[in-house]
Amino acid sequence: EPFDVEVIRDTISTPTLTTDTLGPNGEIAYIRLTTFNENAGQLVRDAVADAMDTDPAGIVFDLRGNTGGLLREAVKVTSVFLEDETVLIERFADGTEETYRTDGKALVKDVPVVVLVNGGSASASEIVAGALQDTDRAELIGTTTFGKGSVQLPHTLDSGGIMRVTIARWFTPKDRSIDGLGLEPDITVEITDEQRDAEEDPQLDRALEILLP
Repeated sequence: EPFDVEVIRDTISTPTLTTDTLGPNGEIAYIRLTTFNENAGQLVRDAVADAMDTDPAGIVFDLRGNTGGLLREAVKVTSVFLEDETVLIERFADGTEETYRTDGKALVKDVPVVVLVNGGSASASEIVAGALQDTDRAELIGTTTFGKGSVQLPHTLDSGGIMRVTIARWFTPKDRSIDGLGLEPDITVEITDEQRDAEEDPQLDRALEILLP
């Protein structure tokens, strides 16, 4: 039987960053980043600085569902975890390349880190996760990431439309291309429909198993 549904249009606001403490005694710092917007780097730095004040046993950095954003913010976020390392290498069609490095101002040096990823982790998320994986700074847990290893620039057409043109591809510090492939996590943990419906999170549970003393 037909029935009426009233739909109200509204803006859905998702916080860029959320934090929590996990574990029996709150000894694990949890940081979730949903996008790499213009202040993502500073937000992560501030959150990690606050976490380090509590002398955590480990950090869970959740990039699941983070589709990316600004490259410079990806470099800033990686700089929070790596002291003086390559973040990524961009290679252009003319054979030239550009290497991006951290700023040497890492806050996390000895604390274990786990990065949570899934098929929704793309672009800037893969840059950060790939750099932390290649340098053995963090373990990746979850499922294979999206696989966006290209760089686009927008071009405005005469019609007013916008066309994005691929100008380069990027590679991880160990010269891996993830374009179309994604990053394979160090530990693969799937979430079943039943677990999702029950609001269970086996990926986060596995991270806590690794980090808890």
